[in-house]
Amino acid sequence: MKENENQNINENLNSEIVDEFEIIDGPEAGGNANIQKEEEPDIEINIDGDFRFDGQEKEAQIQEEELYFENNPVQINPEINENPTDNLFQGILAEEELNSWEDMEQEAKNLKEEQLAKENQLKAQLVAKEEARKKEEQAKKEAEEKKIAEEKKKAEEKAAKKKEEEAKKKEEEAKKKEEEVPKRTFVTPYEQGVAEYYSEQRGYKDMDIKDGFTQKQAEEVHVMKYTAREIFQNSGTVRMSAGQKKLMKDLEAFDQFMKEIDGRTKLTPREMEVYDKLSLKVYKSGKEYREYLEQKHKKLKEAYDEKHKNDEYKMEYQPTPLDNAKLEVTNKLLETVERMRKEAFEKEIEEKTKELTEKCQKEAQSAEAVRDQMLSVRDTPENTRALQHNMEESIARTLYYNNRIEQLKKKGELSIKPDESFSKAMQRLDKSIQPTPKELDEIKSGELCKTLVKKGNEKLKEKDVLTAEEIKESQKEYIKAKGSNLAMRKWREAMMKKPEVKKQNEAEKQKELKQPMTPGM
Repeated sequence: MKENENQNINENLNSEIVDEFEIIDGPEAGGNANIQKEEEPDIEINIDGDFRFDGQEKEAQIQEEELYFENNPVQINPEINENPTDNLFQGILAEEELNSWEDMEQEAKNLKEEQLAKENQLKAQLVAKEEARKKEEQAKKEAEEKKIAEEKKKAEEKAAKKKEEEAKKKEEEAKKKEEEVPKRTFVTPYEQGVAEYYSEQRGYKDMDIKDGFTQKQAEEVHVMKYTAREIFQNSGTVRMSAGQKKLMKDLEAFDQFMKEIDGRTKLTPREMEVYDKLSLKVYKSGKEYREYLEQKHKKLKEAYDEKHKNDEYKMEYQPTPLDNAKLEVTNKLLETVERMRKEAFEKEIEEKTKELTEKCQKEAQSAEAVRDQMLSVRDTPENTRALQHNMEESIARTLYYNNRIEQLKKKGELSIKPDESFSKAMQRLDKSIQPTPKELDEIKSGELCKTLVKKGNEKLKEKDVLTAEEIKESQKEYIKAKGSNLAMRKWREAMMKKPEVKKQNEAEKQKELKQPMTPGM
């Protein structure tokens, strides 16, 4: 409604302006035009510098009035200010218009917020989708890696199992080959020569045997075979067990060979190898049978104890006389074969012990030679660490080789073990004099080695060398004094004395001993 009234006011205003400034048509207009052409235009001079023609000033005034009335409708209708109802209505319209602008602004703001929220939601969806895709790819990657790792693990386990099986198979083949009795009958001398050569390569040698030795052992083997057969056949069973059959088969082969060499005083390397393998097979099969009997007795005892556990007067389980006889015969057989093998290879073991002793002496001398070479090395800061290391290493090796044979004797290592072949025993003894890093470290950390290293360094400064004999003597004194605190203290004091003081004390001691004893003293 307000808009319609404003429109009517503007139309009235325009009509009044048109009426006030009417355009004159016709002759009047032409006459005026002529007059204007004839009359010279008046020029109004303004000192402010505003030069205007008369018509221009009037036209500008009309334009200013039009703008004024357009922008001030109150001037057209002065009664507006005097009407309070219209003023209130105009205020309401203005307030509504303001509210509409605020609503539009709020709506625009809400729309913007909604749009921003949608954009954020879309971004969040895109981010979530990207994260889901990455997680899916990561899960696929991890699954593939896990699958590859599992396949790799399976392949490794399969390879390890295969390797283990191959190693086990190889070990079984080597064991079978080791236990296999070599051929002892030949058609031509060449075949026999080749066989003897290979037996020598495995450590067997020609054996000179004292008279009656082979005859005695042949009789013992025959008695063992006969006794075992009688016990096994009279056991009350229709057939012998697998362990009994194996033992009897090995005894039969050993007895047959002993008959062949009965009365001989010289055996070839191949014959010594055959003797070693046959006697070893008898020992191992006898040991397996004894373990079988012991396990059988153990199970019977457990069953008996379980059956009579609630008896008030329970008797102790006792094996049958026949079972006791089987076990006794088997034990006797094992003791006899073990003794026979030791007697047969006793000479070889003695020669091997002598050989190892000589090797240990040479190694001790080699360690002393290392200390000799230290005299020619300049004592500089760069060489100090190397000299110290070489001193420790050489003294530790000397101590190891000086005492190695005695250690092996105490442990019972300088002999052939019952369940190992002669060739295996020789290989074991050769390795027994090769020190391991752990053994040398244990020697270096001991008091004896540390004391000798200090003494060796002192002698080195005086251009002297700690010999293997001095180390051996100190080692003996240390072993003697080890059980007594007083003796150990004296040993330490003696080791820490200067060489010159020690020589002087020894000279004075010898001088006192040489002085004649005066009667009456």
